[in-house]
Amino acid sequence: MNQVAFGLFTQSPTANNNTLYQRFNAFLDNFQGKLKTVTEDEFAQIKEAHIANYLAKPTSLAGEFGYLTKEWLSIKADINSKAEYIKVLQSVALKDVQDFYEKVLISDKNKQLIVVQVRGKSFIEAPLLSLEKQININNIDELDKK
Repeated sequence: MNQVAFGLFTQSPTANNNTLYQRFNAFLDNFQGKLKTVTEDEFAQIKEAHIANYLAKPTSLAGEFGYLTKEWLSIKADINSKAEYIKVLQSVALKDVQDFYEKVLISDKNKQLIVVQVRGKSFIEAPLLSLEKQININNIDELDKK
C-alpha cells in the first residue's frame, strides 16, 4: 500500500492552535492555486533545475557518501538510487503533480489528519482546536484503545 505523509509543524508566541490551523489551510489552498497556473515550460524548468541540483558535485564527504551509506545500511546489493531517482523524476508530468496534490492534500475523500496540539504558557487557557470526526487522545497509553 502506498501512503503519503505531509507534515506542517509550527509554534507561535502570538497565534493559537485555531489560527495556525487556518493558516495551514490557507497555505494549502494558495499553493493549489499557484500549482494550477504553472505552465508545462515552467514545470520542465523546475524539473531540470532540481535534477541539476541533485547531480551537483557534493561539497563534503557527508554529501558525497550520504546516499551510499543509506543504501548500504538498508543492505542493498545494487546501489543505483541516484539513477533511479532521476529516471522517475524525468517521467513525472505536471498533470501528475497537480492530480496528486488534489488527491492527497485537498480532497476530503482521501485526507487524513493527525493534529498534535500543544499549548505554551501564552495559550494555556485557549481552547484546543476542534475538528469534525476527531478522536482525542490525552495520554499515550490511550492510543492502543482507540
